[in-house]
Amino acid sequence: MCTLTIKFNPRDDYSIIIAANRDEFYTRSSSPPTIIETDPIIFAPQDLEAGGTWFGINEYGLAAMITNVWTMSNGRLYQGETSTRSRGQLTLDVLRCPNVKSAKIVVQQKIEADIYQFFNLAVLSYKEGIVFSFAGELKEFPLSPGEAIILNTPYHSSPQKPDRLPQYTPEINLSDNAIHQWLSEVQNYLSQHPDYCKHNEFYGTRSSQIVLISKRDPSADGHELLFQDRMWYADGPPCDTTFIDFSSQLQMVTASSISQTDEVS
Repeated sequence: MCTLTIKFNPRDDYSIIIAANRDEFYTRSSSPPTIIETDPIIFAPQDLEAGGTWFGINEYGLAAMITNVWTMSNGRLYQGETSTRSRGQLTLDVLRCPNVKSAKIVVQQKIEADIYQFFNLAVLSYKEGIVFSFAGELKEFPLSPGEAIILNTPYHSSPQKPDRLPQYTPEINLSDNAIHQWLSEVQNYLSQHPDYCKHNEFYGTRSSQIVLISKRDPSADGHELLFQDRMWYADGPPCDTTFIDFSSQLQMVTASSISQTDEVS
């Protein structure tokens, strides 16, 4: 995944809105979102070459997504030394965690144990989020309410910019026309050429995902969702690919988040 926009505000009914494109070589195979692990349950697309994922959500409502990072070294693009482990496997490691606090520990341990090429890794629950940026040194950036754009360069938190993603409210769920209009706005945003949607000879935008994660109710047993999580996935560039509704599959995974999700870091 190479273009990742996150709208995050724990006070909103939908506290996380994600719009993301994955850029990859056309020859690298992948599969659409499905349950890829069961303890805990992880719902994610999968890289069929290395077995990891660039994006996923687990049964606790924890979301993780990664972008590759390039830097300049001696006038050339550089991703770091040859890895001993796929970055997509690190994303899976995080998705096996119940909350942001434990994910932070896992990332720190894995960076010490293996060699990874450079990355940005965002990890979010409905109430907190963090971006890990690794380009030889691991840096951590807690997410504040607002929008964050994560690309293929080392992430740096920046001053608040005007919103790029339209707000989503529970009332939109009541109208198919309203849902379609909202999706069209986000799809148009993801389809911007050449910044977000790429069509090169051997490499380009291979898929796109739009995700809404609801606020949970910590006063209720099991920390139930206040509203239903939603997800749409396009198995191709967003400029000419239909987004398929994966919301019902996602809801089967996240409808019963347990209390561990809400431990604070």
